[in-house]
Amino acid sequence: MALNREDTSTRSLAGLYSSASTSRVFNALKVFQAHQQIDDATFKPIFANKHLNKSLIVKHTLRMDERYMFQYLGCIVTKILFPIDVENLNAGARYVYIGQHGWMDILAADLGMDRQESSQDFAVLELLDKAPSFDPFLLREWLARAGVYPPDAYFMLSNIDVSKMESFVFSEVSRLVANAFAGATTHETIIKLVRKLLNSSYDEELEPLRLVLGLSRMEFRDGLFAWKGFLYYKWMAKNIQPLIPRLITDLGRVMPPRRNDPESFDAMESMRRKLGRDMVSMFNAAAASVNLYETSFKDLSEGHSAKGFREFLLSAPDQFIALGEKMGILSHLLHSWQFRTSGKRVVSIKSDELWLMLQEYCECVAPMEVRREDPVFEFT
Repeated sequence: MALNREDTSTRSLAGLYSSASTSRVFNALKVFQAHQQIDDATFKPIFANKHLNKSLIVKHTLRMDERYMFQYLGCIVTKILFPIDVENLNAGARYVYIGQHGWMDILAADLGMDRQESSQDFAVLELLDKAPSFDPFLLREWLARAGVYPPDAYFMLSNIDVSKMESFVFSEVSRLVANAFAGATTHETIIKLVRKLLNSSYDEELEPLRLVLGLSRMEFRDGLFAWKGFLYYKWMAKNIQPLIPRLITDLGRVMPPRRNDPESFDAMESMRRKLGRDMVSMFNAAAASVNLYETSFKDLSEGHSAKGFREFLLSAPDQFIALGEKMGILSHLLHSWQFRTSGKRVVSIKSDELWLMLQEYCECVAPMEVRREDPVFEFT
């Protein structure tokens, strides 16, 4: 067996490469190359195998013609892409799915890995496969609970996400700056703080904020990571919220006429409606977690008490796995639909393909136990 044939279909490899850690992409190649360029001898990459350190690992929804590769199927699998030429990503990549028949033997043969000597690499790959999302906040906590501590470089937000988040975080942080920085509320001060927060630049200029929170330097470093995590999830939720009803409406538009096959139509319509209910329930459960952040941050930003926000930050990583799982699943479903339809609202999908798609989507949200009475998050 060998790595699967050249792949040029999983978006553009150049597009994937432009990402850092996102909910769908774990960009080992970009991190490895960045530290090679600065000749960082202290950097210890996540994998021992050099080929794995030059890979891009993505969460992928299986297509109909790929299902035969697996004995046990979930709705989302993990795909390892090995660029044919790291200097020319348009040349495509070879790939393997974690969990496909004989995947460890395939990697061992093609990458020169000894199954026993490379046991740690295989263990990390299985952890990545089981992780519900690659967003950096969930993933760092997920790996740490298994005793795996890669360098922080693997948990940086992508430049694209940082750029998109900047204005959102600006309005959030401006509520706090006046209290923490003795009234220094100029645009330049706030945007500088925002960029340090989003890029994890922990230096003396943030000392007033550390003192307000009453955290040690180590607690402050971890606390800012947690704060950035909840800002990320709040921003992500605000973008996801309007897309859920749009997805359910779009699925209704591609349903075949009921007169053609009433029984199949009714079954698919039932799945479509259940999918909508379950996605809304999952979003509301995630929103309830974000509300905890909002309440504690409000007390801090209005000058009432730093204690609640301090305690929240110290406990926040424990919430990342459950929250990140919900947000990751919703984001993946929405992205999958956009990818399959090329972003168009009106498309034509064959009835059997639509049936499988609805089954896959329902399967993704079905395992999550959420309470439908949870309040929908009111974004500020």
